[in-house]
Amino acid sequence: MARGGKDNSQIPKGRIRRTAKVAGLAGGQTARNYATKATNLTRGEEARHAAMTRRQAEAAEQILEVLGNMKGAAMKVGQVASFIDTGAFPEEFQERIQEKLAELRDSAPRVAFQDMRKVIESELGNSLKEVFAEFDEDAVAAASIGQVYRARLHDGRDVAVKVQYPGVAQAVRSDLQNLGLLMRVAKKIAPGMDSKAMTKEIRERITDELDYEQEAQAQRAFGRAWRGHPFVVVPGVITPLTRERVLVTEWAEGIGFEEVRE
Repeated sequence: MARGGKDNSQIPKGRIRRTAKVAGLAGGQTARNYATKATNLTRGEEARHAAMTRRQAEAAEQILEVLGNMKGAAMKVGQVASFIDTGAFPEEFQERIQEKLAELRDSAPRVAFQDMRKVIESELGNSLKEVFAEFDEDAVAAASIGQVYRARLHDGRDVAVKVQYPGVAQAVRSDLQNLGLLMRVAKKIAPGMDSKAMTKEIRERITDELDYEQEAQAQRAFGRAWRGHPFVVVPGVITPLTRERVLVTEWAEGIGFEEVRE
């Protein structure tokens, strides 16, 4: 798991604030597109095409940046859209956009450890020192619902500790009321996306992701199904330390999506 990402302690939670952020993206991109089209009236065909593709690439970068900071279902929309082929963008933008897409998958802006620590200790009912012999305060991965830390139990086992962002459940509920607007924004970075199917999937699945005990059950089932496989490894769940907002599993090394794709 790759480290990285900026620190981001404040996740907007209420519907008004989150709607304003997404609406600002949608409106801002529309205004810029009109400005580009107006300027294009004085350009040749090739220059017009180049200007519009550059505008699309710049818009994609901005959208991915904002969705990454919002977390919740807004970021989940960006994550799903992130599995697109950047070949449609100008060559000079492809590397930058790929970096933004990769950040959405596992290196999004982090929430400060002091805020995440409160969630861990509240869920487990003990201080970190009582539960863990060692705890690395730098998150190794961050995504739409929570982020992951590496720690060591008092019995010597290395574990991954997945912690839900404080307030993210409220953020998700707000986003579910704004999915139509979110899809309009997502279409700007993934024009070929099936927004109807994506909306249905997010509505049905994302609230389940807020319950880490339910995720733990699914992980145990996967572990049983893949037991003994020569290269597929499913980390075991540390059940006594798993709660609704904290999931503790065995630590396992792996490779990222970009490495698999290459």
